[in-house]
Amino acid sequence: GSDLDMGPAVANAVEQLRITVDQAAVLAATNPAAFLGLSHERGALAPGLRADWVVLDAALKPVETRIAAAEPVAA
Repeated sequence: GSDLDMGPAVANAVEQLRITVDQAAVLAATNPAAFLGLSHERGALAPGLRADWVVLDAALKPVETRIAAAEPVAA
């Protein structure tokens, strides 16, 4: 659909592509950054890169978001 955020996208990848949550999370992080030409600053948790991340629960629903490693934002 036209309204799909990363939580459901990761869940869909796990279910439909039969990949692990870890594999889906890597795809969800690296592909958008690469597509936008931002791999030099985003798309992985590594020294020197911007530390943005989302914490998902066991059902792959977002429970917390961190932007530039700032204080958490409730989902």
